[in-house]
Amino acid sequence: YMGVDEVGELRDLQDDILVSKFNVIIHHICSFCFEEMVVKADSVLKVKIDEFMSSYYKLLKDIALYVLEICFTKDQRQRLIVLWSNTLFSILNLSEQLFEEVKSEFLQKYSNFGMDALQTISNSFDSLYTDVEKKYDALNSDKFYKNFKQFAKTMIGILCSR
Repeated sequence: YMGVDEVGELRDLQDDILVSKFNVIIHHICSFCFEEMVVKADSVLKVKIDEFMSSYYKLLKDIALYVLEICFTKDQRQRLIVLWSNTLFSILNLSEQLFEEVKSEFLQKYSNFGMDALQTISNSFDSLYTDVEKKYDALNSDKFYKNFKQFAKTMIGILCSR
């Protein structure tokens, strides 16, 4: 996935209208797909959503990994967590497999930090869904945000100790 250094200056990323709209679009696409796949399960639409997921699975995974990466860059750590947590929630909610693949690739990035740090990161990543139901509503989004803030705090602690 694209690295932060390839993006250039991130200072204004939080205030960028395009970024805000992008987050809203990703959320709407993911919540629509989830709703149709899990709740309604209309067979014709499900086939189309399966096609969409097959076509854009890697892109969604890359977006989730990129969101995680930019949230933990030095000058962005706190500023972007609020903005991007909803996008991350929307993408990771789509499937267990997607969640596990994002987690695995994220952990791989920090494999040189040692087993203790990796275990802490892994446990913290798993805690993103503590008390969160797989629903696209404000309550669960808020719970995910709270968990993501704790995950961010853990990550920032690990990164600052390096």
